Amino acid sequence: MKIIIAGNFSADASIERYYYKYLSNYADVEYIDTSTDFNADIKKSFVKKILRRFDIKCVYNHINKQIRSEIQDKEADVFLVFKGINILPETLQKIKDKGIYLVNYNPDHPFYFAGSGSGNKNITKSFNLYNLHISYSPVIIDLIKRRSDIKTAYLPFGFELSDKIYQETLKYPEINKVCFIGSADKKRKDLIKYLLNTGISVDVFGNGWKNRIKHDLLTAKDPVFNADFWINTRRYKVQLNIFRDHNIGSHNMRNYEVPGIGGILVTPYSDEQANCFNDGTEVVFFRDNKDCAHKISDILSWDQNKVAEFRDNARLRSITSKYTYKDRAFELYQILQTALKEK
Repeated sequence: MKIIIAGNFSADASIERYYYKYLSNYADVEYIDTSTDFNADIKKSFVKKILRRFDIKCVYNHINKQIRSEIQDKEADVFLVFKGINILPETLQKIKDKGIYLVNYNPDHPFYFAGSGSGNKNITKSFNLYNLHISYSPVIIDLIKRRSDIKTAYLPFGFELSDKIYQETLKYPEINKVCFIGSADKKRKDLIKYLLNTGISVDVFGNGWKNRIKHDLLTAKDPVFNADFWINTRRYKVQLNIFRDHNIGSHNMRNYEVPGIGGILVTPYSDEQANCFNDGTEVVFFRDNKDCAHKISDILSWDQNKVAEFRDNARLRSITSKYTYKDRAFELYQILQTALKEK
């Protein structure tokens, strides 16, 4: 099987990088970086923002010209697009006309866009061109099925963590506090403010927090990436997860990253995740703000023996149940195999 992956290969932690790395164990895989030089011909940041905001088509012309040029003389079975914000419908149509099977994996939502980075008109207009839509969310898959007869497949998020970084995180002493890693929005602000008002201290890492909440028990810090992300994910006693709207009823990346490194995750309940982790021994689910505060207060009082047991359980479950991106890549390969046989 020959697969060409189109996605953001400029970001170190983009999931398309992991799939490219591990799909290569099973198939002939190439990639096209749809973010490369995306704004090379637009020098002023203000102009970039305006053009992005209004989806002016000329902004996308050069990257689509590159895609068409790269794929023109190539034979492939699958063109696998991650999200697809920068890919024009006419580019996908030309690829489809070559007899290449079009697949989309959207780590956000194909219909509802939380911001300019989660979707645009290119995704909307291209939706019906794909032969297969893959989603991390059964909720989204059900919605796609109600709106179209396009084939769908379920592929959850996972985690990618080297043993070297894991061993490094063990060197840091535990911080007996709550940590939240992620950008600020109203829903996240409301829950964290509720926790603060119950007397729970919270450290937040991410954009937009420093001016959102003023509280003596809140410490706002800059975003963390790569090894710093994993160190802070592991060392805090409680890692809080707060869903965005498109994750409700399903999961997000933190649902696998935190248990994967042996963190103690406090996360919104979903039936899907209840089938993946045991509540109270591998993760802790909450159903509302009051329940969240109660369970966090309980965890902060745990002794080190209970903490160590919980951390070991979470990591062991993540590995034995094959929640790594290496394992997810094999799942994806099987999905593509089946799809090509049935097309």
